[in-house]
Amino acid sequence: MNMRAIEPTLPFTAAEIAEARRAAPGRGLPVPATLEELSGDAPEVFIDRLAETLRYAVARMDDLHRWVPAFDVLPFADAARLQVLPLRDGAGALLMVMADPFAADRIEWIGRRVALPFDWRLAHHADVAAYLSRHEEGLSAMDGLLPSQAHAGGAEALLAPDHDRHH
Repeated sequence: MNMRAIEPTLPFTAAEIAEARRAAPGRGLPVPATLEELSGDAPEVFIDRLAETLRYAVARMDDLHRWVPAFDVLPFADAARLQVLPLRDGAGALLMVMADPFAADRIEWIGRRVALPFDWRLAHHADVAAYLSRHEEGLSAMDGLLPSQAHAGGAEALLAPDHDRHH
């Protein structure tokens, strides 16, 4: 029996979030990582609590694997810098998956930069970092395997959908 289905997720209190905001700079960590440390929650419990508190839908690692990268909407370099994953779900809907919902400057930047409609999802910071690392390894491998094409247009050009190319 899945216990998560019957146990309610308790949101974080305003006091817990305020404490994490105060402690984060001294710890050299983003607010969510600090909040997770202070809470002592396991990663899945933590992300469920944070999502419940801020009213975001959660993106789990299996979701990230199932969804399709949308680096045509937000280039990989920007995604890596911002720690945000642009993905399309099975229905083709554009999603922006973030790990730090407290980074208002990043959220606002993406809102201004991405012209298409999208929905936000929240994922654990370790999942976002692992996804970006794995994708970067794939880009490096493509650059190494196809040096002449990668040089001409970069690995991102090789991964662009065919419908975007005009021959």
